[in-house]
Amino acid sequence: MKTDFVDYFISEEYQSISVRFEIERPAPLMLGERMNEVNEMAYMNGYNWAALLELKLKLKDTSLLNEFTMDPEAGSCFISCHNLNDSNIEKAKKIVAIITDVVNNEDETLDFLKEYGEEIEWD
Repeated sequence: MKTDFVDYFISEEYQSISVRFEIERPAPLMLGERMNEVNEMAYMNGYNWAALLELKLKLKDTSLLNEFTMDPEAGSCFISCHNLNDSNIEKAKKIVAIITDVVNNEDETLDFLKEYGEEIEWD
């Protein structure tokens, strides 16, 4: 499912793959506001999105973040890997699908926040 807030791109030149999550797009921005209403620590800047996603990805599949690093910024969150291969491309696709699910399924995300909010290492 194509969205305007998350995608992955490949650099053959640098042998890397990156997932770009643009947190200031309307859907994640609105979800972030709702999340902050539920948990005051959940001010959803790039660092807090990275913290939430790191836990979510670890719980879904611990191998997803192997070889990938998080690089949060004010308006986005990059999840990158400098080892371009088929396995990591598939991981990037799964990460995109999970982020899409997090943003598009507000009720589930808010329930996740209520259940795991104390475990997330907020900024």
